[in-house]
Amino acid sequence: EGLALVLALVASGVGTWVYRTTPSLQGLLGLMAAVPLVFAAFFLAAEDIRRLVWTGDSGSGASATFEAKIPIVMVIFDELPLSSLLDEKGGIDVRRYPAFADLASHSTWFPAASSVSDRTTEALPAIMTGRYPTLEPRLPIRSNYPDNLLTWLDDSYRLNAIEPRTLFHIPDEGRGDAAGEDEPASFALLVSDVGVVYLHLVLPEFLRDELPPITRTWVGFGQASAGAGGAAGAPEGLAQSEEKLRQSRSRRILMSGEERIFERFIRRLEESAAEPNAAAGFHFLHTDLPHGPWHLLPSGEGYAPIEDYGLRVLKWEKEPWWSLDAYRRHLMQLEVADRLLGELLESMRRVGLYGSSLLIVTSDHGASFWPEHYLRSLVRHPHPEDLIGIPLFIKSPGQVRAQVDRRDAEIIDIAATIADVIGVEAPWTMDGCSLASNTCEPRPIRKVFASQKPLNLLLEIPSEMLGRGITLARKLEAFGSGTRVDGLYNVAPHAGLAGRPLAGLRVSDEPAGKVVLDRHVRKRMEADDARVPARFVGSLALVREPKGREPRVALVVGDAIATVVPAPLVGKEGRLVSAMLPPDTLARPAKELRLYLVEGPDRNPRLRPLPFE
Repeated sequence: EGLALVLALVASGVGTWVYRTTPSLQGLLGLMAAVPLVFAAFFLAAEDIRRLVWTGDSGSGASATFEAKIPIVMVIFDELPLSSLLDEKGGIDVRRYPAFADLASHSTWFPAASSVSDRTTEALPAIMTGRYPTLEPRLPIRSNYPDNLLTWLDDSYRLNAIEPRTLFHIPDEGRGDAAGEDEPASFALLVSDVGVVYLHLVLPEFLRDELPPITRTWVGFGQASAGAGGAAGAPEGLAQSEEKLRQSRSRRILMSGEERIFERFIRRLEESAAEPNAAAGFHFLHTDLPHGPWHLLPSGEGYAPIEDYGLRVLKWEKEPWWSLDAYRRHLMQLEVADRLLGELLESMRRVGLYGSSLLIVTSDHGASFWPEHYLRSLVRHPHPEDLIGIPLFIKSPGQVRAQVDRRDAEIIDIAATIADVIGVEAPWTMDGCSLASNTCEPRPIRKVFASQKPLNLLLEIPSEMLGRGITLARKLEAFGSGTRVDGLYNVAPHAGLAGRPLAGLRVSDEPAGKVVLDRHVRKRMEADDARVPARFVGSLALVREPKGREPRVALVVGDAIATVVPAPLVGKEGRLVSAMLPPDTLARPAKELRLYLVEGPDRNPRLRPLPFE
């Protein structure tokens, strides 16, 4: 870092001298100084950007005034495939995801429900308008979709709408209400985000570490840093003990950005329930959870690094470990989403809204974790069910018993269902049908609009593919279900040694190589009061490459093996160790963490030390 600073000072001195002694260069740079302003002017003059930044250009929209008699609560999770919620029996995994299981026990579950796109920008408009996407992509804003649920119900319902990735509803005071009352208007937010991105581009790496991250949210980078791993007063936002987590919740200093948004949504819902006409509330939340980047433990604490190794241009490499490693982190973050859903359901019961409300919980699209295939692209994907198969739960007012409806539901049916349940005809034509009635025709073929440039691609996917259990079987084989508590930390087939004490194993004093710590891990382990990091990442350099099998690394905390992971090659960067440490190790001092190369079979292994560097 010191060398980088010296080189920067020398370079700036040379550049200053050349500038002062070269008049022609001075003139050229003077002209170039205006280029950013010209670029910004052209950028802001573009039609879609103008509509997005200056919300006054909102277009008209369908609206109607009627007496609201049924409160509506609607939660859309992001990037949540149905298979992530399921157990070995094909039901909701009640141990890992108790809130979703609770909801399923009082609502109608549509296990054959599907999205109509592999992207939020197309799926959210489909939900809000009840219409299929078009081949020409459009920004998900009100001026492009004037006929949407929020515009329609605005005159009759008190809107509690939090939509961080869209702009279907524009309150009188501007963007602030949709994004949260403590967030700035969209133009100020744009300026702030551009500034953060600029600093990431121009500052050296060791200074960029102190900036708000720009990979954990799509907007509001400076605000997101307060929760997604960098809350004020938190020790770098990395995982600490359960006791510290309980203390932090009382102080609200370790809440992630996603948790803060959920808390704001619940607070507004409770305030609306206290109004004289609680039925006149439409509570709409689109949450980023459990969408990547995956950076939250099930407890809600953040960890670093959050990089997804083996993911190149949103395509998984051939090595299966990288997609499995990301898959289990996705499932961990889904536990956070489940906990927040549970807090919402508890709040609705507490204020008396649960029984009387129309409650809809769904997702915009899914995700895929198969080697050599894309995370989020339907084009030539062999597992389209991962990307379009989504959860859909609808609890009608007064419903107390679980139902399973296996009809060919799509997210375009949600808007029509809302209109049917509240008994008011929507003032525009929809492609979807009401799932509250029996008028929906079978859909043996699903129309899906795959996102690509310059135009979306219309695909036809047989409905029978949604029932395939290939991905679920792979998930259960690797991680088990909630009955296997350690499944997300000790992944098959590398879990055989986990939990075994070092005593009784063959432990050599001869180093097998060394591990160069990731900078986030090193920074954490060198901090005062250092604890075992939640995620360990380091580059592995071996004295001799093992023959016949991929090297395995045991992470030992104290006197026992905490977990065992492979150390595969990642691109051309060499071997990498990437492991999630079990929760019961995270309160231990960092000095108790040691790494060993595992040689031989699990029944009689030999462990050779891998010192840190």
